[in-house]
Amino acid sequence: MNGTQLCTLNRQVAQDVCDFVYKAQPNEESVTDYLLYRLQEANKTFRYINTQQYTRRQEATTGADYELELWLVGKLVLFHY
Repeated sequence: MNGTQLCTLNRQVAQDVCDFVYKAQPNEESVTDYLLYRLQEANKTFRYINTQQYTRRQEATTGADYELELWLVGKLVLFHY
């Protein structure tokens, strides 16, 4: 896995979600649906993430909309700005 490509892809997912929120002004559930959809699409390339969207009943108990498990395995790279 190329770390630069992974960072670029995740920045694009974040930008797409922000654009969606700004342009469509959706409700919270739609934002969660779109975020998880974009992450699952990105995951087809890198296979680094597991997501599970919670039901309304689970959310009422946990307070969470979804569970996200992220695996980044490789050489440690420190970025200095």
